[in-house]
Amino acid sequence: MNQCNLVFGSHELTELLIGFLGTQVLRVNGIPFDKIDDRTCVLSPLLLGASETAMSIVDLAMKSRLNECTMLARAFIERAINYCYLIICDETEFEKFRQYNLQKSFRQSNRKFAAGDFAIEVKLQGVQTDDLPPDVKQALDEFTSENGREKTRWTKKSIADRLTAIAASNKVKIAPFVFTVFNVYEDASEALHGTW
Repeated sequence: MNQCNLVFGSHELTELLIGFLGTQVLRVNGIPFDKIDDRTCVLSPLLLGASETAMSIVDLAMKSRLNECTMLARAFIERAINYCYLIICDETEFEKFRQYNLQKSFRQSNRKFAAGDFAIEVKLQGVQTDDLPPDVKQALDEFTSENGREKTRWTKKSIADRLTAIAASNKVKIAPFVFTVFNVYEDASEALHGTW
């Protein structure tokens, strides 16, 4: 097959890209994280999560489940961008990512949702905020607004800002990220929110 003559959207090109993505997943799964620097090791769940998402995209694409592929592609590209950004960002930004995940873990064990006359609540019994370890308290303070609401983003930097920082590092070419964000992100958001 002459790859120069493949047309975007053709069955042949789609099969080629599915195979490429599957091969990349296998490479990621073979990384020896125990022999890598601390930051990369800390981020291994993020990378392995992206790898699982990519493998799911491969499985769904082989069954022509394109709507689901689009929704997963958004999660995949955002994880991949975050991973690359977190590898190159400064220590302050990296610490915000760690704190965000720490406070989110605590909040997940203390949450409530109500609609109409129905409510469900999960509450960690016997643990007061004063009893929490200092790092958890600090993380909660960092991600709680002045009016007491949870801050739902770990960084103030947009995807474009993160991609710009990645490009400035000269370690990763961002063109595939930009292409994917442009082609997938908005459609995936609409599908995920049930509006398209």
